[in-house]
Amino acid sequence: MKTTIICTVGTSTLEKIKLKNLHWIKGTNKSNPVFYNGVVNKKFELLDSLCKRYTFNRMKAIEPRISFEPYLRDISNLYITELAKEHWENWDGNNNISRWRLCPAEVASTLRLIQKLELDPENTEIVLAISDTGHSYVSAIIIQSIFTKLGFTIKEENMREIEGFQMEDIERFSSLGLPNFVQTINEYMTDEEKSNEKQIFNITGGYKNFIPLVTHIASFHRKDMYYVFEEAAASKENSLVKIPKIPTLNRLFTSDKEDTNIMNLILNKIDKTGYTDIDEALEEIDRILSIKLSINKFILKEYLQFIEDFLVVNDQKVELSMIGKVYLILFNKGLTYEMGNK
Repeated sequence: MKTTIICTVGTSTLEKIKLKNLHWIKGTNKSNPVFYNGVVNKKFELLDSLCKRYTFNRMKAIEPRISFEPYLRDISNLYITELAKEHWENWDGNNNISRWRLCPAEVASTLRLIQKLELDPENTEIVLAISDTGHSYVSAIIIQSIFTKLGFTIKEENMREIEGFQMEDIERFSSLGLPNFVQTINEYMTDEEKSNEKQIFNITGGYKNFIPLVTHIASFHRKDMYYVFEEAAASKENSLVKIPKIPTLNRLFTSDKEDTNIMNLILNKIDKTGYTDIDEALEEIDRILSIKLSINKFILKEYLQFIEDFLVVNDQKVELSMIGKVYLILFNKGLTYEMGNK
């Protein structure tokens, strides 16, 4: 069976080349083989300054005037020269602990996933979910080069740049980044050609703020999600953590399609009505549930308390929380009963 690993992208790729010494090897001052210096230093400093100022779209716009390719090639070669000395499946052992730690977090964690779950590398497709920052854009290109050298192929269509998916501008994230991220994930969840494939989320890289969002999206689709502790990457058995699935709103009542669609109705009503008080909103939710569902008052109270956690009050208006908006997008994409039960 083919497996797709959806991997969020962070910036450890660029952070590690700033380290002069390998501080994680106790009792030594071993120099970092991927430390930038000389001409690479100057190139990296220019690249880093641009990354701090621009989104990936802006980086693309200025690329014709400032070619990044030589910069990225030199930085990629720092990693590749060191990591390709030995096949990655032979990295385990005390003598090679530095290779696991030198690896960008996205690379090391994906390799550990493949090992631990005994996946066939030739039948494993890697998708990079790239946040809307210059650093993430550049990191993803370097990561793609490293994976290629290690024997994997990341197709260009699987380099998924997600506009607005960043944390510096929360309003832009909420209005643009969040729906774009959900839509990107849904494309892989709903593609008929991929319906018989296994899909896994690797959330080791990227903003840690995104973990709760990915947790709910993965749980909504009933997909497995993993995190690899970077500091323990050299420990084959102990570095990989499977994140438990959580109860999700599409499975709150029953697996019946009509019952599941009730939650879609509730979320849309909260989003559009503009209640001024939480109690007022809960009274309306209570009314809807009482009409639509045949459940006793004790269970109804538990449902209301659970749903209340997805509501917030901003400027004297009841709104959906960030996680509540995730579900609103999921439901509005038509992903109710059918997707929730795959």
